[in-house]
Amino acid sequence: MMTLRTVLFAIALVQFSFCHCQEYERVIVINDSTYFLSTTNKSEMKTKDTLSYYWLHNQTIGRTQGSYFGKLLDRKFYCINQDGNLILEGEFEDGIKNGSWKKWNKSGELVEELNYQDGLLEGSAFRVVNDSTRHNFEYKRGLLNGKYFEIVNDEVKRVLSYRKGKIKKDKNEN
Repeated sequence: MMTLRTVLFAIALVQFSFCHCQEYERVIVINDSTYFLSTTNKSEMKTKDTLSYYWLHNQTIGRTQGSYFGKLLDRKFYCINQDGNLILEGEFEDGIKNGSWKKWNKSGELVEELNYQDGLLEGSAFRVVNDSTRHNFEYKRGLLNGKYFEIVNDEVKRVLSYRKGKIKKDKNEN
């Protein structure tokens, strides 16, 4: 017998699929998550050893540095959980992350936003560590660059300065 949770998941899946069906060539269910994705039609791609590539093979999403096996992910990418809540959203270009990538918790609260340019982290980002702690930081060409703030209970507790991935100075506030 189907549970209410299963029925709600199926309804959410159909609604999400209907809204986005024109954009995706594949819908894949892995464990309790459903992925909406497309792959590139390009056959052979030259890769860079320093970048991570995301690909699809035998209904499995893979990630490898410097190479790939299968079809490279391309365009918008979504993942929803079994309750129909969006948990991950981003975009791929020829298998590498590009643009804004957002992650939500089970309650639907945004807990992470990272920005990528040509597969490397770039610009402002944040990550919620727990209910009271949040980190705000910046990247340039894949390396921490600029201020890194640790915020606890809405108070800045620690500020680190980075330049090209290395700490410049540490300023603690108590």
